Amino acid sequence: MTSLTAGVPRDRALRGIGFALLAYFLFSLMDATAKYLGGAGYSVMQLIFFRSLFGFLPVIPVVQGDGGWATLRTRRPLLHLVRSLAVMGAITTFFIGIRAMPLAEALTLAFTGPLFMTLLSIPLLREKVGPHRLGAVLVGFCGVVVAMQPGADTFRLEAFYLIASGFCFALASVLTRRLGRTEGNGAIIFYSTLGQFLPAAILLPWGWTTPTDWEHWALFVAMGLIGGVGLQCMTLGFRYAPASLIAPFEYTALIWATLLGWAIWHEFPTIHVWYGAALLVASGLYIAWREAVRARRRVLPVA
Repeated sequence: MTSLTAGVPRDRALRGIGFALLAYFLFSLMDATAKYLGGAGYSVMQLIFFRSLFGFLPVIPVVQGDGGWATLRTRRPLLHLVRSLAVMGAITTFFIGIRAMPLAEALTLAFTGPLFMTLLSIPLLREKVGPHRLGAVLVGFCGVVVAMQPGADTFRLEAFYLIASGFCFALASVLTRRLGRTEGNGAIIFYSTLGQFLPAAILLPWGWTTPTDWEHWALFVAMGLIGGVGLQCMTLGFRYAPASLIAPFEYTALIWATLLGWAIWHEFPTIHVWYGAALLVASGLYIAWREAVRARRRVLPVA
């Protein structure tokens, strides 16, 4: 930890890690709730509508802590719009994918995000990506092929939705880095949530199913609150610790997804998914490490 936290007090680093771990657990719980409700016959737009509607509540403290509602004034509305559409695309494709695939397997394929992020940083952030990180990206995509098992009986076309989700998530993350130069966390999160709510609300009449069970109503509310609190925890994590330190802990979500999938649906990843996940996680960790090295050198990325 010492090499990654240079210049960051140990207590702040540990606090950042703690918030990140809690965030990834909450995100996994939200994903499991969405999969359960999707399996009960509710449309993706209905899931996103409730996710964003009740997700607004935990966003309010973030906006207040970032300086109040005045911080929502922005000079970059178009960039916020594009990022919101990317987030909407990531959530839509992910929710479609997890309805038909085991939770852990779906999350493994969504871990293509860091790979796409490395590639997208070249045209969008004008970063120079050298052979080390490009090699890691190649290894990661080999892991995708291993996990998907194209041509095998276990192959599912829904896997491509998860890969699309990883791409959209990567695009949103790269745009977040650009917005972060001039915009506060509160504005970024608020407009992201609004960008999910409005399209879902417009399309909701064509995908509405009235819940007849109070348990489902409770799960819709819980899904939104859990997602919003998870986002707030993630924001706090990045506030206390550098992204290079927090990024590797994202893969703890795979542990929670495996446990939740086993407990709720009696799912357990196949050996090929484990092999693919190992390659994806290894490549993601290596990319995060190279990012940390680049940040410490404070020079243009060359590897």
